[in-house]
Amino acid sequence: MTYGILIGFGLGYNVAADYLLTFAMTLFMFITAARSISQPEIHLSIVDLNETVKYARSSLNDEAAQRIQGRLLDLMEQNKPYLNKNLRLEELAGFLNVPVHHLSRVINEKTGLSFF
Repeated sequence: MTYGILIGFGLGYNVAADYLLTFAMTLFMFITAARSISQPEIHLSIVDLNETVKYARSSLNDEAAQRIQGRLLDLMEQNKPYLNKNLRLEELAGFLNVPVHHLSRVINEKTGLSFF
């Protein structure tokens, strides 16, 4: 790669320049890796951005999600549908009379769990 860079810039091939360029590229990669490890908030902000984008087009607002969560908790306490080992998300959404994708989102966001 360094050979291509040297020739591409019209510098010709020179062993010393090749070693110097290789050293500079290695140093750059090392510094970039060290900074990325020492700043974990960079990676966390990417995850937060993905979560925001995940439900960007959803019609479910926070108030409706809280209502569904409350109804779900009431259903779990009163009817104990979790005792049915064959319970499916579709059935649970039917008990609550809500769309399956809304119930799935509420379970994922509000509890931090998935249905399965």
